[in-house]
Amino acid sequence: MEFAQILKRLWAHRLLVALGLVVAAVAGALTVADVSLSPLSIERERTEFGAAQTMLYVDTTTNSIETSQNDTASLTARAQIFARFIGSGSVRAAAARELGIPPEAITVSGPSPDNPGQQNLQPPAQARANALLGRGSAYSVFVDTEASAPTITLFTQARTGADAVRLAQAITVGLQEHVRESQTDARTSLLSGVRDSLRVTSLTEDRNVSEAERRQARRDLLKSQSVVEPLGDPVGGDVVDETGSTAAFIVFVTVALLWCVAIVVLTAFIGTARRR
Repeated sequence: MEFAQILKRLWAHRLLVALGLVVAAVAGALTVADVSLSPLSIERERTEFGAAQTMLYVDTTTNSIETSQNDTASLTARAQIFARFIGSGSVRAAAARELGIPPEAITVSGPSPDNPGQQNLQPPAQARANALLGRGSAYSVFVDTEASAPTITLFTQARTGADAVRLAQAITVGLQEHVRESQTDARTSLLSGVRDSLRVTSLTEDRNVSEAERRQARRDLLKSQSVVEPLGDPVGGDVVDETGSTAAFIVFVTVALLWCVAIVVLTAFIGTARRR
């Protein structure tokens, strides 16, 4: 059927077309509004929340990146391990203390355990974060890592932008405390290993290891300790989710088109039946 004939047929049944537009408008409105029949009321659903983002950098206590003595692969591996600490109970508990909330109020998603950095492909990290965050939790964190850089990116959501910024800061403090405490706990055994290594050196080389060598060995060990530093303050604010308006428009257009197609098909079928 030619386009002109379709328009002519629709114009001949313009009252049905108008009714279809009303139905399409109602269907579109129902996607963005909460309708109550008792009492009759229509309230638009408006999703508002706070979002923030911050990036953390994993380095050693000697600032190895700045002095060009770094092993980027080693630091990147540490960053991917530290990123998984964020979902642990100790980090969430430390962050909860900073915020004055129970630890179970914080949910953590990511990073991808097998494909670090894949969040930055498709969909983008921010889009993936928005899809995963805010599912039944007042405080949500999405963790992203890079495959070629020792960085950890935090996307946080809360009720307000200020709370989202505070959540990002609290998670950062919690991760720093966890890394520091873990290394402190391991320091005794590491120093014991250094002493054993020096003892072996003394025996194999048949000489006494000097006090200067002992101090240097301890310094080398301590300089290799990891630190987690934020690259600037978290950036965040209040967000209004406008995706519902787009969905309403799509529903309106789809229902209106289907209604018009139904009119054209049914009237053509009825006309053919009458002629027969």
